Amino acid sequence: MSRPIAILDTNVIILLLDTTNTRAANERRTLCELTIERLEKQGARYIVPAPVVAELCRTGRGSDTIRSVVRTMISTLRIEVLDEDAADIAGEISRTRLQNRAGRERGAVKYDALIAGVAQRIGARWLVTADADDMRACLAVINSNIEVVVADQQAASGQLALVSVLRPGG
Repeated sequence: MSRPIAILDTNVIILLLDTTNTRAANERRTLCELTIERLEKQGARYIVPAPVVAELCRTGRGSDTIRSVVRTMISTLRIEVLDEDAADIAGEISRTRLQNRAGRERGAVKYDALIAGVAQRIGARWLVTADADDMRACLAVINSNIEVVVADQQAASGQLALVSVLRPGG
């Protein structure tokens, strides 16, 4: 039996690599790390859609950033291509979402649609993101059953106390 798939959104990769040393940044990063650990305990295998690599390339080489995450945080990570089926799904999402924006398009909406399209096509169980509203809106267009996991928020009672223990004095 195949292990469940967890898709990592661009903002999760950025959060995991963030070296900002403020209390808020440390707490967000710790919560993100705890989310990754929690999903690993549920047997998750991590996949990064190719559009995440493209989005990361806006500020440098995206594939280098992905490799950095693999080395530091996640033992197994695979890049998934954007194929024709995923592109068709993403096109449906974009068309529907952009119709509702009437001239207020954002590049992130297009990336989100591509990421959601890949996630849907490969049958992901989870989409891990720090931008739940946009991803939920994308997945709702296609009536997806993919669970959106908010990487940088408390997942269960007591997790914030654990953050304080892990990062004292943050």
